[in-house]
Amino acid sequence: MIKSTKKSAANTAAEADRNFATPSDIAFDSNPENKPRTKRSSKSKAETKTVTVPAAERVHSEIPSNVNALRTTKQDLVLTLLHVDGGTTINEVMRATGWQEHSVRGFFAGTVRKKLGFDLISAKQEGSDRRYAIKVAA
Repeated sequence: MIKSTKKSAANTAAEADRNFATPSDIAFDSNPENKPRTKRSSKSKAETKTVTVPAAERVHSEIPSNVNALRTTKQDLVLTLLHVDGGTTINEVMRATGWQEHSVRGFFAGTVRKKLGFDLISAKQEGSDRRYAIKVAA
C-alpha cells in the first residue's frame, strides 16, 4: 500500500510556524568574535553632555506669583499667562513650557485662535518684546 506524501494545508502552516525563528530565539552577541573590548577615551559620555534643568523646575521658577496653582497642563499654563494683566511674551512662554519659538507661535495660531476661538491680541512697545494677551470681553 502506498502512502500519500501530500500534506494538508494546516499541517504545512503549523510546520512553517515551528520552523520560523522569532526574535527571542535568536541570540544577539554584541561582540561576535569575543574580542576584548578596547578602552574608551578618558572622557566619559556623561562628562561631554550638557546638563539640562528638568521642565518641572523651569516652570516653577518662571510662573508669576498670581498664576492659579490649579492649572496643570502646559496648555492651561500658557492660557493663564495670556490672561495675566499685560499678557506674556514668546520668550516667557518658552521658558515656562520648554517649547521652542516656532512651537509657541504655532500654539498661538492653531490652538488659541483657531481651536479655542480666543481673540489673541499682540502689542509691541518701543524697546521691548511683543506681548500677547487674550482679549477679555467687557
